[in-house]
Amino acid sequence: MRISRTLILFLFFSLFSFSSSANDNVLKRSSTMTFTEGYIDSHFAVSPAGTHLAYIAVSSNGKAALKIHPLAGGKTVSVDITKFTNEPMEIRFSSDSRLLFVSRIAKSSKDWAVFTTAGIEKGQIKGSDDTVSSSFGGKPTITAYSLRKSTSSQVHTVDIYDVDKMKKPVKTFKISADVRGRMKKPELMDIAYFSPDYMKVYVKIIGKYDKKSDSKLPDVNGIFDVETSKLTRGKSISNNSLWDKDSITFSKYQGLTHILNLTGVPKTSGTSGSFKYGLGIRNWKPVKPSYKLGRYEFSTLKAQRTHSLKGDLIYSMFIDPQNPIVLKQMKSEERFIHFFTLNIKSGDSKRIGAVKAKDGLIRWSLGGKYVAVMRLHKNWIIGNTSLEIYRID
Repeated sequence: MRISRTLILFLFFSLFSFSSSANDNVLKRSSTMTFTEGYIDSHFAVSPAGTHLAYIAVSSNGKAALKIHPLAGGKTVSVDITKFTNEPMEIRFSSDSRLLFVSRIAKSSKDWAVFTTAGIEKGQIKGSDDTVSSSFGGKPTITAYSLRKSTSSQVHTVDIYDVDKMKKPVKTFKISADVRGRMKKPELMDIAYFSPDYMKVYVKIIGKYDKKSDSKLPDVNGIFDVETSKLTRGKSISNNSLWDKDSITFSKYQGLTHILNLTGVPKTSGTSGSFKYGLGIRNWKPVKPSYKLGRYEFSTLKAQRTHSLKGDLIYSMFIDPQNPIVLKQMKSEERFIHFFTLNIKSGDSKRIGAVKAKDGLIRWSLGGKYVAVMRLHKNWIIGNTSLEIYRID
């Protein structure tokens, strides 16, 4: 009997179907949160310190309970938040892990409810695009940022709230600009984006006309202080087109400290494109991975907003089962989601663990020594009846 070349290749791949994942530091499951009387919403968070997990259990009758679970052991706190929302937009801990922000959709942007890890509601902030923990006047505060646009103008509002007295802001700052985002005072300048704490604005200072040379002077980088209205001038802008391109990119990610950018296609040597992270406009540095970048699906790159306690950026990617590295070896790999850290100072990036993800969508949150993982179906991404907890050794 004659055997075709195609069949021989199929048999060869079947014999060597999957390469070993032993060196990928597969994480061990620590525990599983389950809720069978409804579902666990797909928005959840692990505190940066890795001390608590927060999630929302939605009952079949529509009632919602915020669960705050101590990961090192202890009693889970349950808070009825049905009146606030049973469809959260976001759940996020503050950078110091002391506060928990839960948001809902509102007529003007989002409303935010602020809780302690003990489940005590400190108050609510209405109609804000973003909230971050802060310190103002020597006291623990919350900074809320919002942008409102009209056909002729835009107004940026930064409200400062005392954590213990949240009924109204203790301080409000407003920055007005035309519809393009151009300010006239203290100089003519274009708003690019706000710093992660929303207390500084990165701007382009428009070059003035020089009568002596009969020409326009170069535009200049600038930093506008929201509290003092002081403008600090930086270096001249050498390429306005590239500056504007970066400005648009950073404005899309208000509140983020750094931006990851991965382009090109996977190669056995890594990528034909580039892997870099942005510290600001026209300030990009290369990511230096200690792993084989060509193993991963570039389109699955996802960075977490909250950093590690060391200040490292945390991100994930999925293994491409048919990646060019294993194909060159006539092998295949199982699909895993891998987690990584990126040292912002050096650019060094390393893999810290992986979780098997045969198919479907994954939503995750990582803090300290714990990763929370929820598996979602592409046709029902609002939640699941279980939430898996893995420990990073």
